[in-house]
Amino acid sequence: MLFAAPSQAARGSEFSVRLGVPLGAAARSVTVVVAYDPKAVAPVGANPAAPGRMALEVAGPEVPGAQPPTSELRFRVLGAPPGSTEIRLESARGVDAAGNVVGVAVPGSHRLAIVPGR
Repeated sequence: MLFAAPSQAARGSEFSVRLGVPLGAAARSVTVVVAYDPKAVAPVGANPAAPGRMALEVAGPEVPGAQPPTSELRFRVLGAPPGSTEIRLESARGVDAAGNVVGVAVPGSHRLAIVPGR
């Protein structure tokens, strides 16, 4: 899985987490669960599956070899004191073009520094 997020965000600001299926992966789609601290950040425009958990379907390329699209989750930094919080992929389930479950490498957690707002 491709997993990108900023290294820091200010209290009260919004930021994006981008997820994607890597080029050449066997998976045509991946269902992921993104875990986060609900006291530090909150999803924007989406309903969590449970407190601190967001489920998301990430599509792979339509045509083998094509550039895969990315999916985006937006979060708002809550009134947490300056410090840091962790965002991680808790699980990932890949499915190939034939509907078979395939393995997906899950990257490690991402540390987001929370800085004072302006």
